[in-house]
Amino acid sequence: MRHLLLDLDDVLFDVTHTDDGNTRFYWSKDIEKDLGLAPFDSRDFFKADTFTLDVQADNEKLLQHTEMVMNSEKYRRFGVSAADFLNYYHEKNSIFNTKVYEFFMEQKRRGFGISIATNQTKRRMEFLLEKYPQLNNLAEYIFVSSTIGHLKPAPEFFLYVREKLALPFAEICMIDDKQKTIDACRVMGMTASLCFHDFESFKRQFESLKTEIIS
Repeated sequence: MRHLLLDLDDVLFDVTHTDDGNTRFYWSKDIEKDLGLAPFDSRDFFKADTFTLDVQADNEKLLQHTEMVMNSEKYRRFGVSAADFLNYYHEKNSIFNTKVYEFFMEQKRRGFGISIATNQTKRRMEFLLEKYPQLNNLAEYIFVSSTIGHLKPAPEFFLYVREKLALPFAEICMIDDKQKTIDACRVMGMTASLCFHDFESFKRQFESLKTEIIS
């Protein structure tokens, strides 16, 4: 195992939390108070088809859809623009986990290669890199679905990664919060890949692996 591939959401950034047994997003917790959008339903904005298109390809479908929603009868009266809404979403959806970052910086100092592999819209990725330039200090490569044109866990995404890293899959470890991504990686040969549920349990799993760098 020579190279660690890190997801962003719920690995390097805290995005969701569990409340009464339900998974909720931090970013929308205070939106009714902050922007006055009450009642608020995130499903009005993040439709599966428009959001997936923006995450998979470099386009503006999400912005166009958000403009349509904000001009609808339900939301027009609040006077919040699509741009303001998306800026709020980006800002609140970026809780940087310093402990996790420092842990992986230490792995880099130990000799591991580190890259980021994430499903993101172009807009959000640009926002995160501007706000957190230390991501570039951590990562040798930043692999983004909207640039590659494929979503994790599609094989095409990881074939692109393997070509850029010039490493066999057996030497790559994917660290992701979604088990389906980990399962797909293991099928492709990234057998050391780990699912990230919480930092402490992840550290125990990681340290239990054989962590010698292949020279």
